Amino acid sequence: LAGATSTVCTYPIDLVRARRTVDFRDAVPKNLVASWVDIWRAEGAHGLYRGVLPSLCGIVPYKAVDFAVFDVLKRVCRRNKIGVDEKGDCRPLTKVGVGGIAGVCGMTVAFPFDTVRRNLQVATLKVRHEEKLETTMSGSMRAITLNWTRPLNLYRGLWPNYLKAAPSVGISFATFESVRDVLDR
Repeated sequence: LAGATSTVCTYPIDLVRARRTVDFRDAVPKNLVASWVDIWRAEGAHGLYRGVLPSLCGIVPYKAVDFAVFDVLKRVCRRNKIGVDEKGDCRPLTKVGVGGIAGVCGMTVAFPFDTVRRNLQVATLKVRHEEKLETTMSGSMRAITLNWTRPLNLYRGLWPNYLKAAPSVGISFATFESVRDVLDR
């Protein structure tokens, strides 16, 4: 619920960031508020949330897989005495490693939703006059996969995200657990 709430509250900022990233014709104003006003005028209030549904759909499986894999791998490490201290607790570097693996697993499950979200966010910038603007999650998925003939298109750009997610999630898990342990004392 917290992830969904923060996503909805900050989504218009992410939308403008995504559009600025791919705007090579200077069609998107550089000012954040001016961008919101332009989107509101051209697409209506719902335009500020174009692509929010796949974001919300991706949060649950990402977090569920992330935490489940982290927990399972920590238990495996403890049981097999891999990367543990003399008390049998996972060492911080072990937590970074298993957290990184968990992040990669979560990212793999949720990445198609992220691909659809990004495509919906920038759809108005890339559509040609004679093309149909895909504004729905299912329509965008069909377009990305070329009518489901290439489902792996939903995973374009996954490898660079792995390179970011693995250390980021691993460090986050290790830091969270270290701080929690200190506060529990």
